[in-house]
Amino acid sequence: MASAQRVELRLVVEPPDASGSPVPTAGGLEVAVVLLDRGLPFVDGLEVLARLRRRGWTTPVLVLSAYAAPPDRVAGLDAGAEDYLTKPFDVDELLARPSALQTPAP
Repeated sequence: MASAQRVELRLVVEPPDASGSPVPTAGGLEVAVVLLDRGLPFVDGLEVLARLRRRGWTTPVLVLSAYAAPPDRVAGLDAGAEDYLTKPFDVDELLARPSALQTPAP
């Protein structure tokens, strides 16, 4: 059973870029970890990740995806994600991963 934790999720989108796709931003918020689904309606989440990295974002990114084959997971990590979690996933595991991404290695 998932432990009781307050999790605040926000989706902030800028006006479309030159390609006509919306561009996600933090909207001036301080973001500790980005949870990014690959299955977005108009663009692959890995393209969004590439845009964020080109803008200089260094915030850790956890990709969530139904694409579970090893080449898909490797593509996510090669694209700049710090972690990749496949669907379906356990809620406790999902809640634990952002904490792990923010904790410096010993």
